[in-house]
Parts: sequence; C-alpha cells; structure tokens
Amino acid sequence: MMPFHLWRGFFNIDFIIMNKLQKFGIGLEAEGFIMNNSGKPISRINGRPASAWVLSQLKERIPHVAGHITLELASVFLEIRSSVHLELQQAVKEVLVIRFTINEILKACDGQLVFTPVSTLPFEFVASTDKPGSRAAELVSLWGKSKEGQENLIASSIASLQVNDSRPFQNCRDEMEYLEKARQVHNLCRVELPKHRQILMTNKQDFRGKTRLENYTSMVERVKRDQFEVRGFRVEEIVVPPKFSDILGMQNWMCAHSNVSSFASTSAKNEHALTCKIKRHPWIVEVRYPDAVDTEDQMVKAVSAVEKILKPTYENEGSCS
Repeated sequence: MMPFHLWRGFFNIDFIIMNKLQKFGIGLEAEGFIMNNSGKPISRINGRPASAWVLSQLKERIPHVAGHITLELASVFLEIRSSVHLELQQAVKEVLVIRFTINEILKACDGQLVFTPVSTLPFEFVASTDKPGSRAAELVSLWGKSKEGQENLIASSIASLQVNDSRPFQNCRDEMEYLEKARQVHNLCRVELPKHRQILMTNKQDFRGKTRLENYTSMVERVKRDQFEVRGFRVEEIVVPPKFSDILGMQNWMCAHSNVSSFASTSAKNEHALTCKIKRHPWIVEVRYPDAVDTEDQMVKAVSAVEKILKPTYENEGSCS
C-alpha cells in the first residue's frame, strides 16, 4: 500500500502544478468615472452607453488595450486591470498609461476618465452595455422598479482602487494550506486596514453628502441582511468579517455571501467584504478597502500601505491569526 504522505502528494499534484504555473506579484483594478470637463459623469456617447462606446472604440483601434478594460454596472464607469507585476510602481504606471490612451479617445467627446470614489454631480443611470439580455441591463431594469432598488443604483455609483496580490499564496501546496492562508489574510485585513483609513480613504462626499464607504456599507447590508442573519451573523459582519478562529468559520461566512449551503458552490465574485476577498484558482488576495485616487503619487501611497500590511503573510511563516 502506498504510504499516506505519497498519497497526499499524488492527490495534490494539481495544486503543485497550478502553483508553479502561476505568476506571483501585484496587480491593480482601478475604477473611474467617465466625466466631462465640468466633472459631470457622461452616461451616453453617440446614443450608446458611454462605457460600451469606449470599449468598442478600443476593440476597433487598440485591441490589446481593450483586454485590460471591464465594464461595471453603470455606463459612466470603466475599470482598468493591470497585468501582474513584481513591483507596485510598475502596476501603477501601467494603469496610468492605459488611462492616457482612453483619454485620447474621449477627447473627441470632451471627456476623460477620472479616478474619484464618488461623483459630486447627479447623472442619468444607464446600464453599462446595450447588449440584449445582459446582466447589467437586467439588474438596472429590476432595481429601477422600486424605491429601494433605485437607492441601490445610486449607492453602487462608487469607485475603488483594488489591490490584487498573489504572493501570500506562493508557498501553499494544497487546498487546506490555501484556505488557512486565506483565513490568516482575512483576520489580518480586518484589523490592519482600518488603522490606515486616513491613507486609504479620501472621505470625499457625493451629491447626496455620502462617502463611498457609507454608500457601499448601506447597499451591501440592505441587499444581504437576511441571508446573513439566518446563518447567525451580525449585520456589521457582512462588510467587515468577524475574526475567523478556524477555516470552517470562514467558509460559513463565504457561504452566506453566496447564499448557498455548500462551500463548493460559493463564488468569490459574491463576497462583497469591504476589507478583502480571496479569489480562488488561481488564489489571489483582492484588497477592496482603498478609495479611487487620481494621481500617481496617491496611487503609490495607497498601494504601498496595502503591500506593507500583506507582507508578513508571505515574507515569513509567522502566524497572522
């Protein structure tokens, strides 16, 4: 009979291969508003959703840049995704180069992409794509039918600077080690990120006098309250997770976000914590705490603060529990 440690290695071979193939480093997801020169979000360009129009122009003229762009819910938003880099400064520069390219296209409409957490001016809420049957169009139509839904649309009109770091998982060998590292990261972020709030959040207010944090918290708690309370979680634990004493506790919290009973059925896309989410296969920490900021210096300062928080999880084997 094959010894247990050999069986363990046999069944974990996929994780070992995946780990060796993955490029470990840091990347950014920078969300921004398409705005005119007066700071008002632009909802439509040439009769189309503004974001869809920009993306179509990129696909036609600069297709390799289009691959770095994703659409959000509203047409006034675009998200730039950088590649994976070894140095955070490289990720910041890539985002800004792509933003420059987008702004060259938007010049024809007297527009620009601005990395700001909220808009100080109201705007028409249009779905980000005009493709029939799109999830964005369906959700905008659904939420637009009720007062609470309309409030959700307004509250979702926010932008963040998301920091993706895969390095905490670079030495993990099997799923239990990935999950344990994820538990440590969650516990670390819930404590350390709020300590850097002055650096990571701008406190800029929208046209209703609300910050990105206030909008985000109210929306997520309103939408997910019932599915968390039925599982015994407090409302405030939706956006800032509790301290997880074990992997099972973390998995139950992830199940609550996806509103499922089995961890195998969860999706990281549904885990709307303000602190961080753990992307899986490949495994990446996505820190979601920072507000969108517009300049290179501001971006470097925010990303540096996040990197400093996460470093203990991959530079040594000490506990982060």
